[in-house]
Amino acid sequence: MNLPAKTKESFGDRLLDLESDLVLTQEDFRAMEKCRSGHNLDLVGYVVWLEEIGAFKTRKAAAKIYPELFEL
Repeated sequence: MNLPAKTKESFGDRLLDLESDLVLTQEDFRAMEKCRSGHNLDLVGYVVWLEEIGAFKTRKAAAKIYPELFEL
């Protein structure tokens, strides 16, 4: 699938700059500072919890066949 010409012209080859292209509020900055302020995260406990809830077990969903014709 190709982007429309107008979209290509407006963005060109420019990539998203996560430091200058995102608009952040004071609340966003407070939340980020709170996360950095000395909280030692228990990464091992988090991974164990993910294993307990089955987050790493991949289950392939059954394919659904629809009779409708799909066109873009």
